[in-house]
Amino acid sequence: MLNNANEVKFAFIERTTPSYASEKFVRGRESGDAFDDMESFQRWFDNEVTTHGNFVLNKTHPTGKNPSAPYQVKTVHYFLCDHYRTERKVATNEAGPSTPQPAKRRRTVNKVSKRSACPAKLTAKELNNGTVEVVYEWVHLNHDPADWDEVAAEALDQGTKEWLKKQVDNEMNWTSISALLRLNDDEMDMLEGEIEERRRFPKMMAVNYRAVQNLVLSKINRVSKKHSVDKTSVGLWMDYLANEKGCTTLFNLHPEGGPILVSWFSPTLIIL
Repeated sequence: MLNNANEVKFAFIERTTPSYASEKFVRGRESGDAFDDMESFQRWFDNEVTTHGNFVLNKTHPTGKNPSAPYQVKTVHYFLCDHYRTERKVATNEAGPSTPQPAKRRRTVNKVSKRSACPAKLTAKELNNGTVEVVYEWVHLNHDPADWDEVAAEALDQGTKEWLKKQVDNEMNWTSISALLRLNDDEMDMLEGEIEERRRFPKMMAVNYRAVQNLVLSKINRVSKKHSVDKTSVGLWMDYLANEKGCTTLFNLHPEGGPILVSWFSPTLIIL
């Protein structure tokens, strides 16, 4: 957990190139170096794998195999490089090339996808006895995980996100948060040295207006809704105004799911 602005400014993402003997790194029972448990695997993942690139958990698959067999795989966890992309299947024209295909409307997307079909991935197999076997294909293709722009485009890490959320909950906005994180000349020189000489990138590069705005909107949604269903949420708010604040309220639901009629006035309202 990051506690103050200085800790956020000087928290780093490190990028290194693995020095494994082959392009497929394996740890398991056959080689005698399986991880003792998921905790030790997670520690290795956090301290080593995350320095090679940004991997995301794609899915977790319970195998449903015999739970009494100690070396049987219980659960498989699939981690993929965040530039992974699956190939889309293209429909074929079974009627022959002479049959015209109807034109499909396509949505225009201005944002350029960062996915480049990178094959880097990691598979962790959790056995019934608690040990974890790993197959790690670590070579990245079609992109550079240590590129400045790529690191800057990564999502907020959990520690930075929690710090930002705390500031937003304290009624701070993008202007005040960016003022807290502003660097002086000496700090800029220090960060440039970390990037150029040590390949360590400040995590606050991912802090931008959109990241803060998303947290602000999330807070507004969190405090303004008493229920995930809108009409139920409005009803709960009207009950709150009537029972807790002593307001006179009107709450009418359309019988066929149409508009909701709402009105209230405060008991302290002064009528001139």
